[in-house]
Parts: sequence; structure tokens; C-alpha cells
Amino acid sequence: MPLSQQEIFNKVMTHLFAQGEPAKNKHDECAYRGLNGKQCAVGCLIPDELYNKKMEGMNVAGVFHRFPNVRDYLGEDNIFLLTALQDLHDSDEVFIGVWKSTEEMRKAARVIAEDYDLDASILDTLSFADR
Repeated sequence: MPLSQQEIFNKVMTHLFAQGEPAKNKHDECAYRGLNGKQCAVGCLIPDELYNKKMEGMNVAGVFHRFPNVRDYLGEDNIFLLTALQDLHDSDEVFIGVWKSTEEMRKAARVIAEDYDLDASILDTLSFADR
């Protein structure tokens, strides 16, 4: 049974704050599995036995289409939340600057929590440890 949206949010936020930086490959591109054991917002939810290097470069929708076992594991109904969390990690045009500070990440994560009617209280307990 897939994780609930609240469980996904809490796990991803805990992971991202603990990691403190995005998962990047050797070309400085965001990656499900990056250098030095780093994992992206969605990558941290994919067990090693379901991960495939061919996922790299794909968005969540592409992974769900090409890897139905991952879709079943993460839950097809969670695709929009997972996409928002991937966008947060990747710091695209919507979430620029989230890696600059704990407060910037919290602010952006609260937007996602509000959009998906999730409890954002976990954010008050998390921070970038090395800053």
C-alpha cells in the first residue's frame, strides 16, 4: 500500500533538510540518485530494488509511465504531489532559491503543504544542519 500524502511530505521534507543540498549528477543536473549518495525528493522514496538508472533525466510522469512498479509503489494518485516535490528539489522557476536557507525551504514547502491540505508542522522541527 502506497504511503499517504502526509507520509510522503514528511519523509521528503525530513530527507531534504537533512541532506541540505540537491542531488546532482556529474553534469550538475538534478538526479534521483546523485553523487555522494545524494537522492532527490522523489529518489529518496524509491527503494534501491525499484531504482533503475534509466529513470535519470525523466520527470515523475515519465518514471510512472515507464516503470509501473514504481508507480504502484508510490501510488498513482500521488503523482501531482510528487511532481511538486520534485520541482521543489530541482529549484525550477517556481521555487528558485530554496536551497539558500532553512527559511526559504520552509516557505516553499509550506506552499506545497497548503496546496495539498497537508500538516506542515514538521517544518518547524527541521533545518539545514550545516548552516
